[in-house]
Amino acid sequence: MSKPGHLLVAFVILSVSTQAQGSGLFGLGVSIPRPFDVDHVRNMFSQALQTDSQGNTVVLLENYVAAYTELTRVFEIFGVVFHFARNDILNHLSTLRNLRTQDRSRRQNNYHTFESMFAYEYSQFAQHLGQPGVSRNLNIHRALRFISLVIDEVKQEDDSDLAARVRTRYFQTLAPHHNWLVRMAATMALQSFPSRSRFLRGVNVRNDASGMTSLTSMNTMLDQIYNHIQGLYDQYAE
Repeated sequence: MSKPGHLLVAFVILSVSTQAQGSGLFGLGVSIPRPFDVDHVRNMFSQALQTDSQGNTVVLLENYVAAYTELTRVFEIFGVVFHFARNDILNHLSTLRNLRTQDRSRRQNNYHTFESMFAYEYSQFAQHLGQPGVSRNLNIHRALRFISLVIDEVKQEDDSDLAARVRTRYFQTLAPHHNWLVRMAATMALQSFPSRSRFLRGVNVRNDASGMTSLTSMNTMLDQIYNHIQGLYDQYAE
């Protein structure tokens, strides 16, 4: 294992071990500047999912980037190790944002929507680019599914095996695309995944019917965005 690899694993072990002292990885020791707002996140993603002039459903790239950037704040609740995951996602989102900025400066709309991005990057005119938008989005697309599945688990009232269920979701979605070092770090970190009540406090959701309705509404929108974009990947993979 490389020296950075040793440091990463050692950091995870130290972080998880301090959980017993009440200041561990998932102790919510990292303060969030402002409360996470599930209704706000839902509205932002809703603004990204639009209907074009031909009546087709499209995902506006700029709105998607803004909404996903806000959603990444949920990783603050996952713990310190997952700050690395958040930063990775933010880097990919920055690439998408830059592609759209450059696109607009040329007075083009190749990166206006996900539909136009896929069409452009799979066209003969952009073969030399190597599909920077489509390829960069794939990793954060998978992460979106992971977040949605974690929230599905949190919504269940049974808190007895939440950490184990979240680890299962990780291995279903992200682990197949991670190297062994990242899988080791993530697996160890998820052993100390917060309790259901602590997670709900972290996302500023009340543990009542109203709170669950808001959480479900946000997750439904995440699933709609995910399924729509997955349809594009499936379409262009044929």
